[in-house]
Order: sequence, then structure tokens, then C-alpha cells
Amino acid sequence: MQNLPKFRGISTYGTNFIYGNLKVFEYSSKPTTYQILSNNIKDLNYIGFDVKPETIGQFTGLFDNNGAEIYKDDILKNPNTGQIFCIIWNERIAGFSLSNTQNIENEIMVNTPAMANFCEVIGNIFENPELLPPKP
Repeated sequence: MQNLPKFRGISTYGTNFIYGNLKVFEYSSKPTTYQILSNNIKDLNYIGFDVKPETIGQFTGLFDNNGAEIYKDDILKNPNTGQIFCIIWNERIAGFSLSNTQNIENEIMVNTPAMANFCEVIGNIFENPELLPPKP
């Protein structure tokens, strides 16, 4: 089985994140549906859960200083400086970047993997928006 990108999204029927592979169902007669196919099931039958499209975030392939997976829209804290960052998708570099306000104009041009590995995930923009500084 090939290694597919890992995603997470908040269930449309609750407030929990579902982790797994993303599946998009496009229909001509009804709205597009987004599902995360949970791979937490112990057998070969994957179960799809509808998720809110605005909450879908891809796993960056990076881990924080505690070994936690880092996803797009996670909020990270530098333990030495107290700086707060958000993981964003940067179209210019076709990769993930750190921002101090969820905004590409405030992108921090650093070695994102090295900085992310040094930081700690303290939340995400959906469950903990109060952790980010206000947008300018």
C-alpha cells in the first residue's frame, strides 16, 4: 500500500479531529463532501467521516520538541523566547511556513523544519484562536 499524505479535519457531527487520508466527493447535483478515512480502525475496512472543509489540514511531516505531529494551522511556541507561530501553507515556496499571525505577509523566513522541531505545539487556530496575536 502506498504512503498517502495524512490529514486531519473536525467532524461535521462533533468537535473532534479525525485523522487519516482525505477523500473528496464531487457531485453534480449536491455540494462537495470532504471525508477523512480514518486509519485507526484495526481491520482493513476504513471508515469515512464527513469533516468541515475549512478545518482540513495536512500533516507537515514535522514533529515538535515533544514528538507531536505538526499540522497546517497548528500553533507553536518557542519555549526560550515565548514567540508564538502558526503553521501556514505558503504558495510562493509550495511548502509550509511559520507566521506570527496566520498571515503570509507576516511569514517568518527561517529554516521551518529546524524551528518547528525546536518549538512546542500548544494548540490550533480552530480550538485555541485566542493563543495567536491579533491580526494587524
